[in-house]
Amino acid sequence: MSNFRGSPQKIDAVLLKIFFDRLSLIEHKEEIFIERWLNKTADFDPELALVSAELYLKYVQNYLPHAHLYDSDASYPQLFQKLFIEAQALETEDNGNMLRRVFTLQDQLSCLGVREVYEWLKDSERM
Repeated sequence: MSNFRGSPQKIDAVLLKIFFDRLSLIEHKEEIFIERWLNKTADFDPELALVSAELYLKYVQNYLPHAHLYDSDASYPQLFQKLFIEAQALETEDNGNMLRRVFTLQDQLSCLGVREVYEWLKDSERM
């Protein structure tokens, strides 16, 4: 994903869940760099980007608890901007469910030490 160019390929959330389930079976687990794909996916399908990020963080928390996530091109703050716009648009329709999920996701990434997320939260006065 580090050389991601053009339009992202749409992936079904079920397929992504299977991917992370299978990845968890591998003996030597490594971080995957999915942040650019998440950011680009949020442009055309914010819900898929959110579900995918939730699945990714579940994988990281369960199988890479000591990983230090790094966001070299500030994809996570851009992702959150897009997700917040969508969540606010849906707030009355879904009773704030997506907004709560976005807050949870950003808090998880902040707790995992993603400096760019921490800086973004500080700049947006949420910390």
